[in-house]
Amino acid sequence: MGTGVSETRRPARPAAFPALPRERVERAPFANVTGRTVCIRRDAEIYCEGSHATHIFKVISGAVRTCKAMQDGRRQIGEFVLPGDVFGWDGIESHFYTAEALADTVLVSYPRRAIEDATRYDQVAARSLRLMMLDSLSAAQRRMLLLARKTAVERVATFLLEMHERTSREPGEVHLPMTRNDIADHLGLTLETVSRVLSGLKQKGAITLHGAHIIRVANRQILSKISGEDGP
Repeated sequence: MGTGVSETRRPARPAAFPALPRERVERAPFANVTGRTVCIRRDAEIYCEGSHATHIFKVISGAVRTCKAMQDGRRQIGEFVLPGDVFGWDGIESHFYTAEALADTVLVSYPRRAIEDATRYDQVAARSLRLMMLDSLSAAQRRMLLLARKTAVERVATFLLEMHERTSREPGEVHLPMTRNDIADHLGLTLETVSRVLSGLKQKGAITLHGAHIIRVANRQILSKISGEDGP
């Protein structure tokens, strides 16, 4: 299968390059790589735990969850992947998680080898790839802190603040493509606890509930204080 990587000549000495706008840096690893558009139906599997990690995926529309089945039958959700996000880095040779579509989802699939080739002599692409990996590591570290040190109320409040930053289309709105059960499995809580905490946050005036998938942040200061995060 052709990679679509354009030919480049290796410079005798790497040249310094100027700082780039973040959106350009984030596109760089894929600029010279031919991807394949894939449409995935809701709840369909994109790849399974233990399968060979040959491709990297970018979400165009829809949403994806990565999850792992525990020995006791429980499910642990690693992350929620939203439009513009890249996933598939969860293993060196094989996938640590299973990836599933949360809704009807459109992806672009890129051969991992082609991305590696594209970043070999392209400093901008290599820098972009490093930023992506560092962002992924940072998110994993934040999640470890969330699960290890925060109470159930703090976990839910922190999650809502994060999703507000990632999904807000209108001021104060939080769009949740996942179910309450997905949220529970992501935060290491029960469905009952998540529902109870949301009701409590509503009573405190921090949020209002608008159906299963939209929450409005009524008072961000209260929500930030409850989460334990620094906020305005």
